[in-house]
Amino acid sequence: MSSNIDFKALWQQQEAMAKPDITEVIKKAKNLKHKTRNKLILLNIVLIATVLLYVFVPGFTSHTSLITTKAGGVLVIFAIVLFLAASNRLLVDLFSGKPEADTFAYLTALLSIRKKQEFIQTRIMNLYFLFLSAGMLLYMIEFVRKMNSVWGSVTYISLFGWMAIVYFYIKPRTIKKQRSELNAAIEKLEAINNQLIQTKDAE
Repeated sequence: MSSNIDFKALWQQQEAMAKPDITEVIKKAKNLKHKTRNKLILLNIVLIATVLLYVFVPGFTSHTSLITTKAGGVLVIFAIVLFLAASNRLLVDLFSGKPEADTFAYLTALLSIRKKQEFIQTRIMNLYFLFLSAGMLLYMIEFVRKMNSVWGSVTYISLFGWMAIVYFYIKPRTIKKQRSELNAAIEKLEAINNQLIQTKDAE
């Protein structure tokens, strides 16, 4: 069976009472793609700015003497580059897809987006936080050594306490919301697709 279905023609054959609002479903799915894309672009800008700040702004590396500081900076940059490489693959899908041209292809694109998004949310994010934490630990050694024990402890507790909150609380909640929105859009499109296929088979 060909997957290239004339959805508009088939939809016009449905009884008026049986028609879900396909236009509204497509609109919501499209808006979700745009929102996800814009958030990812903003995050990319912030991460790139962080790398540029470390590499080009005097004071971040030029006045450091310990190898741990430079090693920590390298790990932080590696974590950011790793995330950027994975997220930019997702951005390609987020910029593509024209629902008004081929609804089935748009559904396929959303499934691809979900797969890549889940990969980023699990493996990539875990590696990102691993390298970021190790990098920050090494990077801060030189500066914490110049503090007394109390302020040094406060610095590390504050830094890694915040990272723990992000990893164990904010990240799971954000992922849950993103998955819920995307899964809802996919389920509605799948329902429409299945109904239209059944209509075609019944002809």
